[in-house]
Amino acid sequence: MGNPITWFEMIGADPEKKAAFYAELFGWHTESMEGGYITIDTHAGSGMNGGVTAPQPQAPGTVRSVFYAEAPDIQAKLDEAGSLGARTLMPVTVMPDIVTFALFADPWGNHIGLMQGDGSGSPVSTGDNPPIDWVEIGCAEPKKAWDFYRELFGWTIEGNMSGEDGGPIHGGFDTGGSVGARGGIGSSDEVPGAGRGSRRSRRDAGDEGGRGDGDRHVRRSAGGDVRPLRLGALTVVGATR
Repeated sequence: MGNPITWFEMIGADPEKKAAFYAELFGWHTESMEGGYITIDTHAGSGMNGGVTAPQPQAPGTVRSVFYAEAPDIQAKLDEAGSLGARTLMPVTVMPDIVTFALFADPWGNHIGLMQGDGSGSPVSTGDNPPIDWVEIGCAEPKKAWDFYRELFGWTIEGNMSGEDGGPIHGGFDTGGSVGARGGIGSSDEVPGAGRGSRRSRRDAGDEGGRGDGDRHVRRSAGGDVRPLRLGALTVVGATR
């Protein structure tokens, strides 16, 4: 089994307003912690939970999404990432009785988190809200990134867009874990080093129980970067900023 993705984080100004936005849009449950961190339990019954926080004082304008891969020894994983060309952004940091984590930038500038654990993740409460169960990594050399993440995390990655005729290159990955998120790694024309990983809330178009309204959620956000796009009979995707 590879290292599962079990936590996401949204970083930006006005975290209280951002948390309230997603609580209203998706029905996610939020809780403010000491120090201003806001946790999210999606009440989706699957996927992963996460948090919302303000940027560090030394980088007040930061707006970023970060996901965390879980491993039993994140110092060893951080060292391995470095040997493959990554650089450490935050060394292993212990918050007693809360979390042990670290951050690195992959060779293309994407910021990736590490969280110490046994791979079981933070339990997601039952419910029918949209889950966070997909993440995307964009870079200028996606095929090299596939090799990087295969080696580092043991993910299974299969190409699904070849780049023919100038089109995008993309591959989907499965961590092999029974919890958390899957995702994709594809070509991106963003400035290297921007490191804007993204997390996705999924609503399958054909699901029962009211889950077939992904396009409505993207429209409600009033800030969609990608218009709702139907991929086959069962899936609609979109993105918000």
